Amino acid sequence: MIIDNEEHQTKEVYALYGLAMYYAQCCEKSLVMLLSSAWASQVDQMITDDYDKLLQVNMKKTFGSLLKTLESENKISRELTENINSVLKIRNFLAHDYFWDRAGEFTIHEGRTKMVSELNKYIDIFDELDLKLTEISDNWGEQKGVTEEMKAECMNKIIQKAMHDYCNQI
Repeated sequence: MIIDNEEHQTKEVYALYGLAMYYAQCCEKSLVMLLSSAWASQVDQMITDDYDKLLQVNMKKTFGSLLKTLESENKISRELTENINSVLKIRNFLAHDYFWDRAGEFTIHEGRTKMVSELNKYIDIFDELDLKLTEISDNWGEQKGVTEEMKAECMNKIIQKAMHDYCNQI
């Protein structure tokens, strides 16, 4: 199959849109994890069941609700709150309006070129916030005795479960 330049560029827009939404979701889930651990009230008194319940509650919240929880508890700097708020606005724009608002641009080469650039910028913004949130989470975890080996073991369990589930579907 030969893909012409226009088709390739269209696929690139769709792929970058998907990647941008992936990174937005990473930011959202990082907030969930922090609100269920480092930024949870009375975290030092929690037992595993408390953590699991709080995690389930936070997983059901929207990105906007997570931000409201953060703001109401005043747990983070104003700068980080503003950064999260700006990321939320971009995420909501992508999820609800992006292709509608870019319908004209999407039909022409120059417009898709602009969209590729714009989506790459959004990916960088999401990635930058996620790295900040991950650093906060990692620092908190280190203070609580979480090691790289423990994190690797958890990741290995996730991979093993995915492989098991996949192999059972074949």
